[in-house]
Amino acid sequence: MDEEYKLEYKYYHWGPFVMQTKITEELRLWMLDEARKQQENFNKELAGHLKYQFKYTDEVAGQFYEKTQPIFKMYRQGHVDFHGSKGKEVRYVGRSLWVNFMKPGDWNPPHIHGGDFSFVVYLDVPDELRKEFKEFEGTSAGPGSITFDYGTESRPKWATNAHHHYPESGDMIIFPALTAHSVAPFKTDCTRISVSGNLTYELNDNNNLDRIDDYF
Repeated sequence: MDEEYKLEYKYYHWGPFVMQTKITEELRLWMLDEARKQQENFNKELAGHLKYQFKYTDEVAGQFYEKTQPIFKMYRQGHVDFHGSKGKEVRYVGRSLWVNFMKPGDWNPPHIHGGDFSFVVYLDVPDELRKEFKEFEGTSAGPGSITFDYGTESRPKWATNAHHHYPESGDMIIFPALTAHSVAPFKTDCTRISVSGNLTYELNDNNNLDRIDDYF
């Protein structure tokens, strides 16, 4: 309450809850090593205009989702807190996991994912690309950045409908799967390596949720 004006008020949060964190260096290096071993082409399942996109084996995917359970639990709690809902106890089931080797001229058009929530982990963002980030002077999404879009344009600027993120190695971003996002191309002669995946929420009694909205 504002004591001077005797007004009671509350803040309302709506829209997608997007969380950024960091994975451990040990996990980053392990995933990077495994990324270079993958051979199953995943291009036909993805929206990206990239030549080199590969699905991780089920064994590697299982280990990854086991190692990252604490992170997804943190996202879940943040999501519940953000929207002020009670949230029932659930478990997290990884549905897919793939690696993108992004090269000059590659790009991802605006798209959404399957599942309930999704993520991207940046395994290797070369210094040369970060230099291109810093030198970019345009008003649009900069080279190699990821953009999340929601709603319509608004003013002032800090209330914009889009958020651009210039990644660093080790960054992890988690977001609702239906949040539209895209990746801008870059020109630098290098390879940016990232991992993406989708998860679903399930009740601990092993029954799938009929309406995930009921549990937020």
